[in-house]
Amino acid sequence: MSDDDDDDRQDDDDHDYGMFVEGVAGTYDEILVPALFDPWASEVTARLGEASGTVLDVACGTGVLAQHLIDAGWMHVIGVDLSPWMLERAIERTPEAEWIEGDLCALPLDDGAADALASSFGLMFITEPGEALAEMARVTRRGGPMVISTWGYLEDSPGMYCIAEALESVAGLSGSKPLRRAFTMGDLDDLAEHADDVGLADVRVSVHTIDVLFDSLSDIAEVYSTALGLGDPSEAEALEEVLTTTMKPWMQGDTVEFPLSGIILEATGRGN
Repeated sequence: MSDDDDDDRQDDDDHDYGMFVEGVAGTYDEILVPALFDPWASEVTARLGEASGTVLDVACGTGVLAQHLIDAGWMHVIGVDLSPWMLERAIERTPEAEWIEGDLCALPLDDGAADALASSFGLMFITEPGEALAEMARVTRRGGPMVISTWGYLEDSPGMYCIAEALESVAGLSGSKPLRRAFTMGDLDDLAEHADDVGLADVRVSVHTIDVLFDSLSDIAEVYSTALGLGDPSEAEALEEVLTTTMKPWMQGDTVEFPLSGIILEATGRGN
């Protein structure tokens, strides 16, 4: 194995963005955004408080949070994400924002560049979340509000746990690994300690729960097999068949609704 191969493997170990591959952004946007991310974007935006100046959206994905920030009155919204395919969709959604391709652990902004910072479900994909939090702290002005959301533990959200188990039964452990990786930051004290260690002030960590609503089992099967690149697209049909049994407690006719818990970190910046 070459040195370049070693470097690539290290990058993959440090930043697990494997599910955000080319071609997924459309289905992600059409299914996951209304079901999961739009309600969370509303909550994160509300917790930032009064809009004023420049706000940075870290791990912006397809731009759903950025649109909420603009609607709330923030004058300058900057979205940063490592995935060029997600950013393409974000530009289509909200061309009035500024979009930058960049790493959460090496944000391409000056110290104290943002008056506020928001981040919705990106931190849990970083092997060393303290590094990402340190970067977020660096680019946020002193006293600027910061609101960062992550998922909790998979076991605390039974509906999502059943989806992960169904994925594993159809596509093996490799099929469910990216989804399981997203649900590994359920320790509130640990997250608060990371925030304290990088010098954030006024740190508060809390659990928040939303009701997830999918239009159908086929939507779940599509987005968690084909769209997230977890396996062969032909596995979507098999996944839907398994979900027909495992998701029965949350089915209401064709729709599927279940509670999903996450964690919200609120703090204020320490930058210049």
